[in-house]
Amino acid sequence: MFPFEANFLNDVTFRVDGTIKATQDFKNWPLYNNNKSHVPWWFFNDCNNITFEGKGVLDGQGYMWWVREFLKKNIAHRP
Repeated sequence: MFPFEANFLNDVTFRVDGTIKATQDFKNWPLYNNNKSHVPWWFFNDCNNITFEGKGVLDGQGYMWWVREFLKKNIAHRP
């Protein structure tokens, strides 16, 4: 899954009963700020009363991002 952005949401509930995973395709992850940083996986702007519920998992696949950061191989640093 590539980035998710929400703007101006109010009183919204996300129910997750499965697994939502970020992609491991770090080479194609979007960049911004003149390619100096990665776009966040989940980004909420000017939102109020956002709830996540359920028995599911949000898995950002962070392990490989942090290994790459430690090895200084993230071209735009960690997401």
